[in-house]
Amino acid sequence: MGSIISSYIFPHPPVIVPEVGMGEEKNAITTLQSCKKAAGEIKLDNPTTVIITTPHGPYFQDYLYLSTKSSLKGNFARFGRKDIGLEFKNNSQLLNKIIDCATKEGIDCGGLDNKTLCRYGLTDELDHGALVPLYFISKELQDFSLVHISIAGFTLDMLHKFGSCISSAVEESDERVVFVASGDLSHRVNDNSPYGSSPLGSQFDNLFVESIQASRFDSLLDIDNKLCEGAAECGLRSFVIMFGALEGSEIKPQVYSYEAPFGIGYCVAKFKS
Repeated sequence: MGSIISSYIFPHPPVIVPEVGMGEEKNAITTLQSCKKAAGEIKLDNPTTVIITTPHGPYFQDYLYLSTKSSLKGNFARFGRKDIGLEFKNNSQLLNKIIDCATKEGIDCGGLDNKTLCRYGLTDELDHGALVPLYFISKELQDFSLVHISIAGFTLDMLHKFGSCISSAVEESDERVVFVASGDLSHRVNDNSPYGSSPLGSQFDNLFVESIQASRFDSLLDIDNKLCEGAAECGLRSFVIMFGALEGSEIKPQVYSYEAPFGIGYCVAKFKS
């Protein structure tokens, strides 16, 4: 029987990748150090598969996209470093179990062919929401397969339910899984943000971090939508999927760090039983 042995929240600013930041990563040194620490602990976890959820993959209101290609790859070309790329083997067996379980629960999800993706102006390459955490993880650990999952415009309750389907699928497998939920917090924390600032930004981030520290994960399912919109949050849906996968487990959360050096909230946290 498989299991999710640990889970992590990772932010995904490309600037913290040294080859991209070219020195600017030092302005987010706390986040950079926390990402390295988390990656080192993932190495000790020694997973056979990493499941990653990201808010920057193909997004649909009524369909949850999972990457189905046998090889999952991408690079940082959008950020000036096409030469910095990653490639992983897709765990197609576990992926199909997740899709089957979710479909039985009435959740519309799966892959899309290249023609359909192109019609929507989308690509099946790994997005930066996945690439940034995987950059740090792959520095420590190479021998693992990947499951890459986007978010959708479903209700938070349905995304939470999808997370429980992931957990059920993992239990039916023989995999040792580390679950990585990629996402930044508010994009409007302070005046350093290119998106402008709002008092709702720090309000959202404080509420989120405090809820994590107090293990009040379910309270985030009822978070005020106006607060989310006003804060311009990024990763809540990605995190909610992970919380669904952890439902029923006695989890000890540990927030490694939180900061907003560029006006965007970055939180690194670990969840382990």
